[in-house]
Amino acid sequence: MLRTELASKDNKPAYVVFSNTTLRNMVVKKPKNEAEMLEVKGIGEAKFKLYGQEFLNLLTNKTTALNPSELVMFERLKSLRLDLAMKNSKKAFEVFHDATLLDMVAKMPKNKNEMLAVHRVGEIKLERYGKDFLELIADRASYSKIGLNTPIILEDIDHHDYLLKNIDLSKTRLIIISGWITQHVVDSAFLELIRKKLESGIKIYLGYGCQDYKGNHNEFGGSKTALISLQKLKSQYPNNLFVANFATHEKLLLVDSKSVAIGSANWLSNR
Repeated sequence: MLRTELASKDNKPAYVVFSNTTLRNMVVKKPKNEAEMLEVKGIGEAKFKLYGQEFLNLLTNKTTALNPSELVMFERLKSLRLDLAMKNSKKAFEVFHDATLLDMVAKMPKNKNEMLAVHRVGEIKLERYGKDFLELIADRASYSKIGLNTPIILEDIDHHDYLLKNIDLSKTRLIIISGWITQHVVDSAFLELIRKKLESGIKIYLGYGCQDYKGNHNEFGGSKTALISLQKLKSQYPNNLFVANFATHEKLLLVDSKSVAIGSANWLSNR
């Protein structure tokens, strides 16, 4: 899969990246660093410079070495990458590969010069995407000030249950920010739970966006139906329910100013 992605990006046949024999040699030798990778037959300095780091990261699974804070940062970078890819009608790897995002997490660049030192970031990619990624990395400090006492990492399958549980537990205020909104999440059970919390007097703020370069929000998954249902609730609880559409890459769940969840989960669209 990685070879196919790299070949597609460079408009080359897959074997030009690495031959099947070279891939088999990688699996057998299991290189752990650049020196060991260069000992694999079929990989030279030039090939390693072009493709070696991506394969090395895949073989060593570098994400397992990230601490919880770094893993959250990696997930936020992946989320931004996906948003930018969708905006520009590209595949995620055409924005940046995982190896590049991992290097960003390691180096945490603060300016354009430092971003250019990140693996496979050149002038063109910097011009197209650098500003967004630098802003996201710079924003990390504001999240570090939250001071969570018991950070946890959620698996994909956990997000929806975690969302419903925390809506139910909320006492005063609930903020949900999501790139998208669909009927998959905003269904009858979700709406009834929200109604009960509004009836109890808590304030709920729902924000969604992910606009394209023209400022349009592409609707899918029954988003119109979901929004109509939310607007009906808003008409019943105008002082407690707030729904807004604005450009954002953020995915955030804030409960009573006591717990916060950030990462790549589109809370209002993905189950």
